[in-house]
Amino acid sequence: MFPEKQNERLESKNVHFFFILGITLIGLFLTGCAEVNHLHDAQSSLSQAARLENQLRISPAVGTQVNGLLMESEIRSGYAGAIASIDSLNGDQIENLKNHKLWGVALTIKAISYWRLGDYDKMREVSVQANEVKDQIYPRDRGLLLALPGLCRVDEAEAIVAAGIEGTEDEKRKIKAERLQSVKGLVKTAMESLTNARNSVSGNPAVTAYLIQSMLAGYKNKLDGLQKFTGGTLNHNDINAVTGLLQELDCAFAGYLMGDDLKVARIQVMYQWKRAFGLMGKNVVCSD
Repeated sequence: MFPEKQNERLESKNVHFFFILGITLIGLFLTGCAEVNHLHDAQSSLSQAARLENQLRISPAVGTQVNGLLMESEIRSGYAGAIASIDSLNGDQIENLKNHKLWGVALTIKAISYWRLGDYDKMREVSVQANEVKDQIYPRDRGLLLALPGLCRVDEAEAIVAAGIEGTEDEKRKIKAERLQSVKGLVKTAMESLTNARNSVSGNPAVTAYLIQSMLAGYKNKLDGLQKFTGGTLNHNDINAVTGLLQELDCAFAGYLMGDDLKVARIQVMYQWKRAFGLMGKNVVCSD
C-alpha cells in the first residue's frame, strides 16, 4: 500500500497520511483486464481523496469555509468511489484478481476507505474477509490491516478531546474526568494494536514510519486531553516513549529516503512532531 518509488519530494508538512497515497499494485499495469481496471480506479480514487485530505489538514487556509466544505465532500466521494469500484466487480472478476494475487490489495483499499469514512463496522467486516484470504495479503498490506483497529482508537480519542462540554461546573468536572479516562484507555489499546502492526512490517521502513507517526498522534491526543481536561501534561514515562518514537521515526526515514527527501522529512516532519510535544531541545537524530 506504500510507494515503491521513494524519490518523490516530501513537500507535505505532515506525512502521517501521505505515505498511503502512492499505492503500487503489483502486476496492475501488466494486463488490461476489466477487473484490473476496476482496481486501478479504486486506487486512483483512494489516492486522490488522501491527497485532498492531506492538503486540507496541512493548509487549513486553502480557501474559504465553503471551499473547505467542498473539499471535504470531494474527499468523502473519493473514498466512497474506491469502495464502489471494488463492489462493482462480479464473481468471475474477483476470481481473476485472486488468480493474480490482487484480491488482498482490493480488500485493503476497501478497508482503508471505510476507515477514512468513519464506518468502522464496515471496516472490520472487510478486515475479516481479508483475514480469510491470508495468502492474498502482502506483508505491507497485512501491517496496515493489523493497524486499523489502533488507527480507529486514535481517531476516537481525537474526537473525544475535540468535543464540546456543557453543563454546570460540577457536571463539567465529571465529564472531563470521564473523557480523560476514555482517552487514556483508547490510546493504550491503540499503542498495543499499532505495536503489533509495526512488528509485522519491521523490514519495511516506509510502513514503519507511517505507523510510528500514528503512535505519535495517539500520544498527542493524550497530551491534548490532559491539557484540556486537567491542565496537565504527559508523565515522564510517556515523554520517554515519545522521545524514543521520534528517534525511531528518524531512523525509519533514513532507511528509505535520501538526499533532499531526507532533509525535508527531518526539517519539516520531525520539526512539527518535536514542536507538538514541546521537545525542540531534544536530539532525536537516528543513532544507527
